Amino acid sequence: MLAQILMAENKHSAVRINEVIIHSWVATRASQENSQPTWITTEDIGEFTAWLASDAASMVNGSLLRLYEKPTV
Repeated sequence: MLAQILMAENKHSAVRINEVIIHSWVATRASQENSQPTWITTEDIGEFTAWLASDAASMVNGSLLRLYEKPTV
């Protein structure tokens, strides 16, 4: 909700605002023993959000982005 308000308020500015929603269990250091291969890791989230904040993702703005579990192989 807050992201949507910020997006509306800044839609004509150079500020990029996106919302990331995690639709997965997250494998952390604390949950490493119990985690499943399909869980997203904190590193996955960090890499994605770092890319999202970079110039390489400058075309992504005002988006709701969902991260789902990894596919099983």
